Amino acid sequence: MSFPQFSRKEEREKAVKVGFEITVVCRKDSVLLHPGGYVITRRTLEAQRAGGDGLLVEQLRAIVRERQLADPLIQIKPSLKYVVESQGDELFWTSRKQAVFALSDWPSKLVIAGPQGRSPIQMGGR
Repeated sequence: MSFPQFSRKEEREKAVKVGFEITVVCRKDSVLLHPGGYVITRRTLEAQRAGGDGLLVEQLRAIVRERQLADPLIQIKPSLKYVVESQGDELFWTSRKQAVFALSDWPSKLVIAGPQGRSPIQMGGR
């Protein structure tokens, strides 16, 4: 059995667009990425390299690349879902700050999964 060969241009034209949500679970001392189960510690996340994207953005792009390689006939449309667990608000803000500009074309949503460490007044609310 043989399969027809397509050029890169033909592959892109025939590719099916598929949404791909990556969950970023923000905890007190680490960030967990799904799919994959990658864990980035607070220390590593906060050690953002000057002029670079940092480990979080690199890992998010790698997850999308792996998914794309698994099926080249699909066009991945990545999005982020932040799940903020109890006391994970600080790492949410750190993660969001790193991803917001580097991945500006990736839509994101937020889920609060537990009480947070700061009151609304400390966070700027009323």
